Amino acid sequence: MAFLADLHRTAVGQLERGERTARADTVLKLCGSLGIEPSALFDGLSWTPAQYNRGELIIQLKFDRENRPIITGMQRVSSPGRRVYVGTQNVAPIRKGLGVNILSTPKGILVDREAQKAKVGGELLCSVW
Repeated sequence: MAFLADLHRTAVGQLERGERTARADTVLKLCGSLGIEPSALFDGLSWTPAQYNRGELIIQLKFDRENRPIITGMQRVSSPGRRVYVGTQNVAPIRKGLGVNILSTPKGILVDREAQKAKVGGELLCSVW
């Protein structure tokens, strides 16, 4: 299966043992090698806050009618060596408003529109489009 998915064999083993978390492109490669639709992996899944630890950012994959991913890119902005802070009015729109910035604010993790409504700034974690 690793050969068909163009992945290293140890990477697949680590995924099977739960030692590694799969990225979106890895999931798509594995689905292609198995001959199944990526959306089939998420059928019947539900989410409740008690299932996850605090401090995790959970992103659920979403696809359009042609099975193309809705999220096409993500860029980390702040890093431990370079923190980027923005004020309420200084958040630049991503892809003319089609994307979002994710901020860590005193009111919690918020997307740019929610932070502007709450009139709070914070650390710019990443941009998603």
